[in-house]
Amino acid sequence: ENRFAGNMKFCRYCNKNELSAEFQKSLMQCSICKGAYYCSKDCQVGDWKRHKITCKRQDERIVKSLENRESTVLSFCMQNYYRIMKELVKITNENGIAKKEVVL
Repeated sequence: ENRFAGNMKFCRYCNKNELSAEFQKSLMQCSICKGAYYCSKDCQVGDWKRHKITCKRQDERIVKSLENRESTVLSFCMQNYYRIMKELVKITNENGIAKKEVVL
């Protein structure tokens, strides 16, 4: 069984792929996004015009993802504010929690 079969990398530009461990280890990784692999410097240079459109640092992707999640949560809260507050009052009453103790 080949340990690379489930995670086989290939050259993004020329699509060259091999299952050999030597080839898999020899692929160069994009230093910015860490998600594109190339079998040669020529392939990396040849693909840059296309790749730079989507190439972003991983930390930028994470920030964008978090911004999207935050926006989604905020939108949900705004659309469901009344129901959320009603449920919060119900829970505080059932558990004997003073409303002034609840941080909103």
